[in-house]
Amino acid sequence: MKSLLLLAAALICCANADVQSPPASDLETRILDLNAQAVEKGKQGDYRAAAALLEQARASCRPPSVVRPGLYPSVLANLADAQEQLGNWTEAIQLLQQAVDAEEKSGGPSSPAVARMQVKLASALVVIGNFTEAEPLLHSAIAVQRNAPKEDRFQLALSLTALALLQLNLNRAEEAEHNASEAVALARAENVENADYASMLGVLGSALVVEGQRARALPLLNQSIAMLGKTLSPDHNRVAPVLVQRGLLEAADHKYGVAEQDMNHAIAILDRTSGAGGPNADWARFRLARVYMDEKKLSEAETVLAPAVDRQRKFFGGPNIRLAFYIRELARLRAMEKRWDEAGSLYREAIAMAAVQPPAVASEITEPREMAALDPRPAREKDVRRLEHQANEIFGFRTAE
Repeated sequence: MKSLLLLAAALICCANADVQSPPASDLETRILDLNAQAVEKGKQGDYRAAAALLEQARASCRPPSVVRPGLYPSVLANLADAQEQLGNWTEAIQLLQQAVDAEEKSGGPSSPAVARMQVKLASALVVIGNFTEAEPLLHSAIAVQRNAPKEDRFQLALSLTALALLQLNLNRAEEAEHNASEAVALARAENVENADYASMLGVLGSALVVEGQRARALPLLNQSIAMLGKTLSPDHNRVAPVLVQRGLLEAADHKYGVAEQDMNHAIAILDRTSGAGGPNADWARFRLARVYMDEKKLSEAETVLAPAVDRQRKFFGGPNIRLAFYIRELARLRAMEKRWDEAGSLYREAIAMAAVQPPAVASEITEPREMAALDPRPAREKDVRRLEHQANEIFGFRTAE
């Protein structure tokens, strides 16, 4: 998850530089001071306090208050960042949509400021699995930034990174690598080495992980982790997704002990930020459960995965491609446990949730009766294996692993 959380888990930032000069009025000074206090709380990992301060700032600069252009949407975006860290994604998305609307009223729909906010909004939409709405926002923002000669190239790099993340979630790894590579090149040309650049390295490394280019991916992931630790903290939430990606590489090399260590470290980081057992860390738990299953540690996988699926059901509140992916993995665990009835039910649920036309898919998952007599395995196991194969085909191109 901005594999996902690389950008969604961004540090709360100050109001944009272009709204901090000329000299501020007394009202603007108070707003900027509240924002600065929120930044410090965010650095300490106290996002509840940060959100409370930013709520005060929002109340102070909300229209009809007269403040300079860009200040109100910046406060909204920073408040959205805090809500993301707390796992309040619905609230964050609402705030970011308000920020986009406010920027459009101020500078028109094609302004670079609108593009920056669209990227933030799209990145949050990716986290909740709303790829259909996110992708056009990203392409629109990138087009504006490419055609704006004075636009900061680093902002374009951030947008390309966000697009790469979306493409990873859609299992379009080659496209993701292309955009992430361009983002890294742009950032290097700007001679910027900060936390955002570190996250760009992490996204490029993640694309290479998906493509199976482990030798190229590992140095990028290590560099990303080291740079994030230096510029932020070794335990900052932006480190977590890179640790998980490195864990996937370690598990692929059968280095299960260090893989578990990296993934548990990531879970601890995210739980500390959004609260123990919160939904923000479930994507990391999901990957840890897969490592446990590879090791045949089924009881450990059960302890991690089953509660995460229950939380994600409540979080999404209905059908969602991410939820389908979690359910599919729980079905795989149930099959490994030879709990065939549960496995079959879960596979059917995941397939129906993920399929474009669930009724058509449902009509194809029943094994013909004449084939059953030829298979010595119990019918339930055979049916589950067929469902497993179908689910693998569906999720192989619908969702990044």
